[in-house]
Amino acid sequence: MGLEIKLLRTLQGHQAAVFALSPAPQPDHVLSGCGDGLVVSWPLGEGRQGRAEDSESLGVSVVSESSEGLGGSTPSPDTSPPSAPASATSLATSNSPSSSTPPALALASASSSSSSSAPASAPTPAPALALARLPANVFSLCWIPEQRQLLVGGMHGGVHVLDIERPGEGTTSARIGREIRNLGDGQWPVFSMLHLSTQHQLWMARGDGTLLIWDSRDWTLLQQIRLSTERLRHISLRPGGSAHSPSTQIALSCSDGRVYLLDAQSAETMQVLEGHLSSVFCTAWSPDGTRLFSGSRDARLRLWESDAQGRWQLDTVVPAHNFTINDLLMEPRGRWLFSASRDKSIKVWDAKTLKLLKVLEKPRHDAHTRSVNALHWHEPLQALISASDDRQIKVWQLEETGS
Repeated sequence: MGLEIKLLRTLQGHQAAVFALSPAPQPDHVLSGCGDGLVVSWPLGEGRQGRAEDSESLGVSVVSESSEGLGGSTPSPDTSPPSAPASATSLATSNSPSSSTPPALALASASSSSSSSAPASAPTPAPALALARLPANVFSLCWIPEQRQLLVGGMHGGVHVLDIERPGEGTTSARIGREIRNLGDGQWPVFSMLHLSTQHQLWMARGDGTLLIWDSRDWTLLQQIRLSTERLRHISLRPGGSAHSPSTQIALSCSDGRVYLLDAQSAETMQVLEGHLSSVFCTAWSPDGTRLFSGSRDARLRLWESDAQGRWQLDTVVPAHNFTINDLLMEPRGRWLFSASRDKSIKVWDAKTLKLLKVLEKPRHDAHTRSVNALHWHEPLQALISASDDRQIKVWQLEETGS
């Protein structure tokens, strides 16, 4: 079987690097978090059956009168936290006199980026909505559908819990949610979050190496575990279980070069995986939970498998990229593993054999021009979504072919 990949569309409008992607409240949208502080809900269109031009590019323009506060330089997710503790930041949905309502964004035709006027026959643009704004980088997002709450993790620490069903005080738009809580002390960045719906728990990976576990029903802190003195970068939940290793596990990748495997019920450390030569940025599990993949600043992709005693062992090391592997994503059916890198490329691997199938990079594809930071799979569209330092979000269509 072959694999064909086409670019469906490019979403533009952020004024800095895009670091986070997440499912959205609307099933035909995706959320993005960015160095400009905005969290935006993007419509993804009608998909492969509803678009005659697969390569159609959709631009986004800010329609507020002023873009003040959106631009400026953007530190990378590796930027060290401030030397002095910063106060916990609040979203622009609060009643603070210094905050401003996030601008509404609108999708425009591809020609809008180079021309001030669109053809008269151009279709009405679909809205892309700004749901929240922080005064610093947005590094992580978590949508909790059963509670209709959006969690936003930022550069200056803490996680903002946003009720998007109700507008914030002092706002006039129902698109702007109300902040319920601010979790954290405002000192360390939060790079990743995981919500365990059956346990009503939020697991938060913090930049000081601490894991925080919150009760998502009333947002009380349940546990605070110091796993390392280095940054915790990513959290992922092992799907299901196996005969050799039936217990549910959670993988936390860390800048100390390790992957910590914790019991999802007790949060006790079950095993520490060592082998990477530098900071481990990401992990991904096979759908059956029998294989674990990890990606690192050493540009290596590592495959771990469990033995008969349920202990994880290093199986394969692949020199996958030229620079840091920022994110890994497993296609839900277990066909493909995607890797995103600072070398500006996205690579598609056969998830069973780790054979390289495709490389999405310029000039062969209309790919990203800077570091690719985040990946997301959109199941309704059967599409891969990528986000980059080039301020763009790209939507890719994948199809298996007979050849």
